[in-house]
Formats: sequence, structure tokens, C-alpha cells
Amino acid sequence: MIQLLALLALPPALAQDSGGTPATTTPSAGAEPAPASSGTPEQQAVDKINLAVSLLNTQTADSARKALTMLDEASRLDPEQAWAWYNKGVAHQILSEEARARQAWLRTTDIDPALGDAWLQMGLLSLQSGEHDRALTSFRAGLRSDDDNMALRVAQASVLRELDRLPEAEEAAKEGLRINANYLDLYNVLGVVYIEMDKLPLAAFILDKAV
Repeated sequence: MIQLLALLALPPALAQDSGGTPATTTPSAGAEPAPASSGTPEQQAVDKINLAVSLLNTQTADSARKALTMLDEASRLDPEQAWAWYNKGVAHQILSEEARARQAWLRTTDIDPALGDAWLQMGLLSLQSGEHDRALTSFRAGLRSDDDNMALRVAQASVLRELDRLPEAEEAAKEGLRINANYLDLYNVLGVVYIEMDKLPLAAFILDKAV
């Protein structure tokens, strides 16, 4: 599974700004915790999520357990807070609790189907157990509502290649490149697809773009 090695690493914890969208940067591990918010329950939930992300970035079991406590509090304050559930999935995966991680990411997509990273992580869990078709279903579900998520597009094209559905893999990679012509991982996938299709000059041309 050459093209998916990077994606199979532990998923990143995602922070959130007070407006309800993912923050552009996540708190670094060991960062000084921000003071608790005295605002609305929704604002307090966001603060707890961001503190939990600081813990999750250390990727230790003890920090993951502490983060889960904070994320449970965030969910209590704001039951429809999708990022709390997404990061619960991250915590459970750090703890090697894959079934609970999947449940958390499934709950994430129930709240916000457009949160493509949750679909991505569910698909990657399926890949780890060799369930390629189930993984592909998750990736495609994510792309229906988050069609510019390039990690999902790489994963989709890569699984199609693994399933030896090379024309579909080619089209999936090209479709992604029509959205973002500078996404190097898609060039890598497409180049490997062309090698396996025995289109070596085209593969060399595409892979040269990825350098």
C-alpha cells in the first residue's frame, strides 16, 4: 500500500477557533493552556477542545485519557460539537481502541457530514483491517460533501489502484488534479497507476512533476 503509508500514521488532532471552524494552526504539544472561557457553553466547549488538542499532540496514552475527559466535557456543553467527537476518535486511536475511534468518527459525520477528515480516518481504519471496499465507501462518502479534501482524493485513487481498478484510479487522480494541480501526492499516485498500466513514458512524465 505504497501511496497510503503517510496517511496510515496517527491522525492529527484538530483545534478550533471560537467561530466554530478548524483553527489554522493547532496548539503545540506542551503549550501553556489557555484560560477557561467565561462565555457561552459553546465557547467553553471550544476552549476545552483546544486544550485537549494540546494533550493529544503529545500522542501518549496518559495525555489521551486526560484529553478524553476534556472532550466529554465539551460534548456535554455542546452536544452538536463535531470537533469534540473527531478528537475523541484521535484519542481512542492513540489508545489503540479502534472500535471506539470508529464510533467517534461516525458520530462526527452524523453531526457534520462535511467533515471530511472523519470519513478519511474511518476509511483508513478499514484499510488497516484489509477492508478495501469498505474503505472506498468511506472515502467516497467524504468526497460527496468535502470534494476539495485532497487527502480523501489521494486515498480514493490509491485504494482503487490497490483493487486493480486502474482506469478508475487514473480518473480519480486526474479529477483531483483538476481541483488542485499542485498536489504532489496525486501525481505520485497517478504515476504509479501509469506504471502498472504499462504506460511508462507517461508515468515518467507525471512522476517528474512530483519531484
